[in-house]
Amino acid sequence: LTSLPPALGRLVMLRTLMADSNRLRGLPREIGDLRRLATLTLNENRLERLPETVSRLTRLTSFTADENRLVELPVFGPSLRVLSADENRLSTLPSELPATLETLSVDGNAIRAVGDASLRGLGRLKTLNVRRNGLEALPESVGGLATLETLSLETNRLASLPESIGALASLREWHLLENDLVALP
Repeated sequence: LTSLPPALGRLVMLRTLMADSNRLRGLPREIGDLRRLATLTLNENRLERLPETVSRLTRLTSFTADENRLVELPVFGPSLRVLSADENRLSTLPSELPATLETLSVDGNAIRAVGDASLRGLGRLKTLNVRRNGLEALPESVGGLATLETLSLETNRLASLPESIGALASLREWHLLENDLVALP
């Protein structure tokens, strides 16, 4: 399966769409008409871009697109709690992520730096996984993730960490191995 038909947009009662392990190269714009969609899973496809109409999925709580070819992520609706885009070709995170996000996983991409705006306002984030990216820096805003419990930073190029990291009072797991750190703040 290399594409989904535009008629997909007429399935207005659809709550879950799982299209894993296909050869999808894109999604129809009509995906944005699935206003009740809560779970969208697109793992192991050939997606490079997603239509901007994904932002109209206001009830979407879980988006997973691991092992694709995505170079950027769209703006997501206000209900998203889980965002996983491991093993893609991302070089940045969106500057605006939903405040409802609890899990953000972008393991195995090409993200060298995380912008301050990307993490600001993520007051519910519990898990942040940015392993295997070549990440060289973290913004000071990481210290504002008051509910963060798991921070996975291994196999990057971090030489230092921001002072604000000491404010992560809820942190239970901190994965730092295989970086260039010489000291902790």
